[in-house]
Amino acid sequence: MSPDEQQRRFPGVAFGVRLARRWLTDQLDEGGVEPELCSNAVQVLAELAANAAEHTRSGLPGGTFHVRLRVGNTKLRLEVTDQGSDETAPVARRAGPFATSGHGLEIVNALSSQWWTKSHDDGRTVFAEVPHTPDTPPPGFSASVHAGAV
Repeated sequence: MSPDEQQRRFPGVAFGVRLARRWLTDQLDEGGVEPELCSNAVQVLAELAANAAEHTRSGLPGGTFHVRLRVGNTKLRLEVTDQGSDETAPVARRAGPFATSGHGLEIVNALSSQWWTKSHDDGRTVFAEVPHTPDTPPPGFSASVHAGAV
């Protein structure tokens, strides 16, 4: 695995979501990513990881979710793979201003340039791309990844 791609598995519980946030923060801090981009990426990951822990089999006893970070010249790609669900694919919905849940994918929409899902035999992966500038990778990450490669 290159320095431009990092991955790790976490327990499918609230504490696992906190661990994933801390892990991503550490990865981005070590790479010299600017604070605003780091904050946006961590928030996107937190929402996707929380959905995996709350709405899929990853949240059952012994369940896990897998996170992958890919760093490109113009974006960070986050991938959260869960252990599947009988529910349909996640959809952003407009929650009321006083709702205590239902805002997660609205936040992902706001902070990422795009997001999508892919189902597979053992679960589902949700991808989100968080844009960054300038047209070079953040310090600490290699320039070998080209804009279209992520």
